[in-house]
Amino acid sequence: MPHTDDEQLRLESLQALNLFGTEVETRFDRLTYMAAEYFGVPLAGLGLLGEKSIWFKSHIGFTDAEIPREGSLSETTLDSALVVVEDMAAVPQFTGPQSVAQRLGIRFYAAHQLLTKEGQVAGFFAVADHVPRTFTQEHRIALGVIARFLEEELARESEAERAQQVAKALAPKANVLVPGYEIAGASTSARVVGGDFFDWQKDVNGGITFTVADVMGKGMGAAIIAAGLRAVLRYAATERVGATMQRVAGAIYEDLSSTGSFVTLLHASLDVQNDVVHYVDAGHGLAMVVPEDGGVVRVPTGGPPLGLFREDTWERQSVPLGPGDTFLVFSDGVLELFDGSLASLYEVARVVSDAGSPEKAVQALAGAVDPDDLFDDVTVVALKRL
Repeated sequence: MPHTDDEQLRLESLQALNLFGTEVETRFDRLTYMAAEYFGVPLAGLGLLGEKSIWFKSHIGFTDAEIPREGSLSETTLDSALVVVEDMAAVPQFTGPQSVAQRLGIRFYAAHQLLTKEGQVAGFFAVADHVPRTFTQEHRIALGVIARFLEEELARESEAERAQQVAKALAPKANVLVPGYEIAGASTSARVVGGDFFDWQKDVNGGITFTVADVMGKGMGAAIIAAGLRAVLRYAATERVGATMQRVAGAIYEDLSSTGSFVTLLHASLDVQNDVVHYVDAGHGLAMVVPEDGGVVRVPTGGPPLGLFREDTWERQSVPLGPGDTFLVFSDGVLELFDGSLASLYEVARVVSDAGSPEKAVQALAGAVDPDDLFDDVTVVALKRL
């Protein structure tokens, strides 16, 4: 197949979907089985047109998930929105020894091309039979409706992938360097993107300002609110964490109220001169100090979550860090990694103690979990005095 500039653009658009070569998914399979039943055919499938092969993301009746592009009927969908061959025997180009249709014993074939949101051909949805068939205008319209629905699913996949890329781009790029301290963070979403986030930056006094927040809900909506909150926090940040919280609460209240959402959040600042973490807790309640020799020191909680009241008083609180102590703050998804109760705090502390470093601790709690096994987002930030 000639590799033209247009073909390169098409392949890049297909690659952005992150679907070629991946396993079957229920959302596609349900429609494939429904279509096969509606048209009364033994073969149906959603095929993605790769560089040299076709990958059936969903199929019924086809023996192989991947077949060569060369000699396939589906190559014709690159140029035609709808391809219908009611009897292969009447079309010489489909009856040669290199024909995929000939090898599979296909006599009837109908396929509708599937476009990406950029307008490139990603693949096709096809129905086929081992005997000739008449494909009416009503059938053609129905196949087009199915194709439009699948295109919407493909577009959602592309948008979700882009959202994931943006979420990763907004995460802290690297650990800030503060003599005598080490900080690390990680976040894993139960979906493509989630409402948890963490952030940090070096402050004017040489310390670290850091945040862990948990937006009510999951998925794209929570992620949008989380991104907005992160921006407001960065803009409103002052040396005094209590003042920052007041400014953020006033700025984001209308958005949270109108969307019926709220946010639990811990915003903290490391005072390197005195080895103290000053913090404000807005309904979060999931922070603790893990001494080097083990155990748990619970960190007192503060006021209500953001979004419940237009104004409230969040008191700044402080906790000292001794040599080897780790200040740990995390989302409630971490508890779900254990038995979900507050007794899990001791299990979390044990993981932190065994890890030895913030980087290993957050990877053990958030970086190593499989998103498919999660019911809630998991986010962890660990700050250790060396």
